[in-house]
Amino acid sequence: MAKPPTDVRIESFALGMNTRKPDFRLGTEAGAFLRDALNVDITEAGTLKRRRGYELAVEAAGAHSLWSDGTSHYFVGSNMLYALDDELEATAVAAVQPGRFVSYCTAPEGGAYWTDGAVLQRAVGSVTAPLNPPPPPLVPSAAAASGSLNAGRYTYCFTQVDSAGRESAATHPEQILLEADSAVAFDMPDAPTAGNLVRAYLSGEGGTVPYLVYEFDSAGSYIADQPPSGIACATLGLAPMPAGSIVRHSNGRLLVAAGAILYYSEPFAPGLCDPVSGYIPFPADITIVEPVEGGFFLVADKTYWLAGDVATASLTEVLPYGAVPGSGVSRRDSQSVHWMSTRGIVEAAPGGAVKNLQDQNVKVTPGSGGATLVREANGMQQALSSMFGSSTHQHATASSHMDAEIINGATA
Repeated sequence: MAKPPTDVRIESFALGMNTRKPDFRLGTEAGAFLRDALNVDITEAGTLKRRRGYELAVEAAGAHSLWSDGTSHYFVGSNMLYALDDELEATAVAAVQPGRFVSYCTAPEGGAYWTDGAVLQRAVGSVTAPLNPPPPPLVPSAAAASGSLNAGRYTYCFTQVDSAGRESAATHPEQILLEADSAVAFDMPDAPTAGNLVRAYLSGEGGTVPYLVYEFDSAGSYIADQPPSGIACATLGLAPMPAGSIVRHSNGRLLVAAGAILYYSEPFAPGLCDPVSGYIPFPADITIVEPVEGGFFLVADKTYWLAGDVATASLTEVLPYGAVPGSGVSRRDSQSVHWMSTRGIVEAAPGGAVKNLQDQNVKVTPGSGGATLVREANGMQQALSSMFGSSTHQHATASSHMDAEIINGATA
């Protein structure tokens, strides 16, 4: 004779979700797992509380790439970058590449650096501009003239400086051969860009390092007939930082991931990099770059920790798997960072410590892209990650206890 059903009292769901155990093993002595938890929060007491609803704040077609550091707020809609003020009023900033996501990071000098794969700029409010001015659009000419310089070869180049003192990469260095008792005559054919200066640099006899000899603020000529004694050209041999899919700032340098290459700027010169040595190639496309105190985490084919200055850092493997592109986020309330790995949400801390928060209990189907949010509500903190582009459903659930995961040819 069949026994009548008995009531089962579950005191706590504090263990959270579990999609690896079969349905009949979700209960444990420590409490019960949930198969799915849709639009609910699990409180510290282990009870369930429905999440609050939402309402439309800003209407924009195809909105994506929402970002805020608490001071600056941006998003993309209809292939346009918008700035949000504290009242959630949107102001158009710049057109972006169709179908491309935008990456941001806080700029130490204020505002935000952003890139859409085609441009890399700094935005302050609704105004955006390149990180450094370009080289002079009209390069001054150089010719021999009468003077007091010795015979020999002299190297010269030019840069452009904006009103904030930011200097462009130098033009390609050229040489001029002088006879004895000569000088170099520089001729500026037109005025520089409004508010900018064009700097002329010249080396000594037979030298390879040019020094500042003159600044043009308008069209005109200048004759350099004394050995140079100004400042050396600091941007000789440098190039503008390229655009990419990820932009971050770490340890005084700007980091940009473009495909499988990580580019890094010169120290405290975020707009310029060394095209010969200022990059690190990886075996696969870079999906995550997240700085913390003392270094940064990078995910490509695997997850790496790079301690100290990127120019001298070695790669330390901390996880043997990758991550979902675009899912990295930093926490303003701590020094930890999070991202959605191919095996669940990861928490990473200064010093290279990493912890997968879900791998033991939740089987994740990675998407082709994602975003992560650190949410604080009702005294609770949660890392929430949303994914898209997967060939399967995105809920971290199992349809029945007959679902299986194949590991090394064995059924788990």
